[in-house]
Amino acid sequence: MALGVATLDVSRPSTASRGCNQEAQVPESKSRKNNAYTPQAVAQDVIHPASPNWWAPIMVTLFILGLLWIVVYYIAGSTLPIMKDLGWWNVVVGFSFIAAGFGMSTRWR
Repeated sequence: MALGVATLDVSRPSTASRGCNQEAQVPESKSRKNNAYTPQAVAQDVIHPASPNWWAPIMVTLFILGLLWIVVYYIAGSTLPIMKDLGWWNVVVGFSFIAAGFGMSTRWR
C-alpha cells in the first residue's frame, strides 16, 4: 500500500454464473407486413364566385369618405351646419363609413 490508500479488488461475477442467458430471454420481433400507402381522399375546394366589378370601388370609396368626414369635421366642423349640429357624433359617422368599408373588404374576392 502506498501512502495509506487501500485498493479493493472488486470483480463482477460473469453472466453465466448468475444464470442470465439473455439470448433466450429476449423474444425475436415479428416482421410486419407493409401495407401499400393509400392517401386519404382530398376534399374538393369550393369555388366562390368573384365579387362584382363595383365591389372594390365602393369599398375604397367608403374608406376615403369616412376619413374625409373625420378630417373635415376637425378642420371646419364648427362652420358647417350639419356637422355643427352633430357635434362629436361626426366621429361616429366617419368611423361608420370606415367600418362599412372594412366589412366589404372581408367579403371581397
